[in-house]
Amino acid sequence: MISPLWRQAVPLAILILAMGAPAQAQSDPGAGAPVAADFPPGVQDVVRMTRSGVSEDVILAQIKSASIPYHLTADQIITLTQDGVSQNVIQALVQSGTGAAGEIPPSSAQDTSEPSAAPPAPAGDIPDAADASVVPPPPAPDDSGTPATFSYFWEQLYPYGDWVQIPSYGWCWSPAVARNTYGWRPYADAGRWVFTDDGWFWQSDYPWGDCTFHYGRWMDYPGYGWVWVPDNVWGPAWVCWRQDEADEVCGWAPLPPGVRFVAGLGLFFNGHLCGDIDFGLGIDAFVFLPYGHLFDHDYRGYFAERDRVGDYFGRSRVRNGYRLEGGRLADDGIGRGRLGELTHHAIEPVAARGVWTQEMTDHRQARVTDVQRVRASAPFAAQQGQMTRSGNSGFRTNFPPASSASSYGAKASSAGRPPAAAHPASSHPAPTQTRSAPPPSSSGSSSSDNKPH
Repeated sequence: MISPLWRQAVPLAILILAMGAPAQAQSDPGAGAPVAADFPPGVQDVVRMTRSGVSEDVILAQIKSASIPYHLTADQIITLTQDGVSQNVIQALVQSGTGAAGEIPPSSAQDTSEPSAAPPAPAGDIPDAADASVVPPPPAPDDSGTPATFSYFWEQLYPYGDWVQIPSYGWCWSPAVARNTYGWRPYADAGRWVFTDDGWFWQSDYPWGDCTFHYGRWMDYPGYGWVWVPDNVWGPAWVCWRQDEADEVCGWAPLPPGVRFVAGLGLFFNGHLCGDIDFGLGIDAFVFLPYGHLFDHDYRGYFAERDRVGDYFGRSRVRNGYRLEGGRLADDGIGRGRLGELTHHAIEPVAARGVWTQEMTDHRQARVTDVQRVRASAPFAAQQGQMTRSGNSGFRTNFPPASSASSYGAKASSAGRPPAAAHPASSHPAPTQTRSAPPPSSSGSSSSDNKPH
């Protein structure tokens, strides 16, 4: 028999539970928050299911059954991450409707002999990479040395060239060797390719090569020549590969500034995930080399003449071979298996960590004297202050569309890149140079003692 006390307590407990239920349902902040309006309907459903606690397996099954291509932009992917959507679900959304995992939608997987038209740049500014804490840049194989900050690059590169301020690109670095050497181009001089577990690694002999060939992008800016656009994400190299199997040559070109890497997902070009596309790079952006010389220590004398580059370019196909390795971008190019068959050369990958650590250590030691000298100079302090006051001293990720920025190699010339004075008139605004003092004599390649082994 229930006592009178319990008869009063039970209804009271039920009333308390009933009153507490709505409060508990509202305890999850964001559960009722509106979903971003610019998401496609299917992606909006994914966000709602994630907020409602639906398991990842169920969401993945829903995406697979729908098989709809969503073509997410970098901003949308970052927003999904902020909404708590798992990386597996985001990757499934990116790959949805493309067939096999990792395959690119037909509209992006272009492989033509002429530069492809670039998709329009996303509206608005993409946050600076330094501020994109939601998707931090992946570390280098050994991240104990290079801090990869803008101020570090400014100081380390200052002795070997000029920092120039280019409209729409911010502060860029112009190496002295690019201005003083006719036909100079990045990834083609004072260095060689080494195949590692992160793919093709550009091992540079320049004392500044550990900064500019593993971070940032290059562009041949009209009226100024090759300049380096800073970025804080490490890679074994940042290039686009082409293969002309009939002529037994391969070619490569530096990736333009509009290419951005998102950790755990891959390369984005003007806001779209990409793979084997040409990034709008034309004939004059590429150098071509016979397969057999790819393993040499010095490529001088083996590059194809400019009058042959057009033929090779027209018969070649894009072979980037990008993949993810430990959250970083790996770049297999043609692929060591196929290249080994073509060259009858056994290609055994070496550890990227070892090659990078050796290169970084040697180059930093080679720069010590030059960097210490400029630190104490009045011009360096004044120009560093100018850089800070300009308010544009961070890493940029929003650049002009590729149709005006990265198609710098669209027209072939008979002798490679013309000298700066020979560039045709351009609608590009003129860059602002920070100093005119001549660089030190060590601006060229480092001695053999500094060469990574």
